[in-house]
Amino acid sequence: MRSALPPGIECEWTSEAASTGILPEEAALVAGAVPSRRAEFAQVRKCARVCLTRLGFVPGPILTTPQREPIWPQGSVGSMTHCRGLYAASLGYAVDYAAIGIDAEPNHALPRDVCGSVIQGSERAMLDQLAHSRSRRWPEPAWDRLVFSAKESIFKAWFPLAKVWIDFDEFVVDIHPSTGSFTGVYAGDDEWAAARAFVEVAGRWAVTDTGHIVTAAAVPAFPVTF
Repeated sequence: MRSALPPGIECEWTSEAASTGILPEEAALVAGAVPSRRAEFAQVRKCARVCLTRLGFVPGPILTTPQREPIWPQGSVGSMTHCRGLYAASLGYAVDYAAIGIDAEPNHALPRDVCGSVIQGSERAMLDQLAHSRSRRWPEPAWDRLVFSAKESIFKAWFPLAKVWIDFDEFVVDIHPSTGSFTGVYAGDDEWAAARAFVEVAGRWAVTDTGHIVTAAAVPAFPVTF
């Protein structure tokens, strides 16, 4: 997970979800959820509090906005993700990064019906090329799932800045297999939202030994490279 993150961002992850350690204010948000959902919700927040402590913040309850966006302590930005077998959080300082988005997915091909709604024209051509080349990275990712995950990370970084939801066809992703990186370019028509957020973002990806694809998109508060 850490290899997908730029410098200065803390990350904590675990392979198992557990509902212990959830704070009362957080528990109230998922009181009606099934046990597995409560466990996921609790575990990623425990990971986030570890990151906050490392950054020097006093860790408290991590609540959400009506749009289900995590509310981070002033001066911090972050993101959380979970899928079966991987629960993670990443946080950094707001003076360094305007937004962070992370995502974890199983390293399996997308279902055909999902793939059709996620992958756009130029991305299909890219996937065809990737399917006939070797990335020199092992294990190799399911490339269509990697595009999906990259867009999820981009969306998580986009919304806190733009305050507008976007669809899968509003960002076009280009995967760079030799460097374990990707770029996303905004293809939508909401100029106001793009001005608040970004029209292009760089990110990184990795395949973990737990059988997951992990991606991270970070928007710097000032121009930096990673």
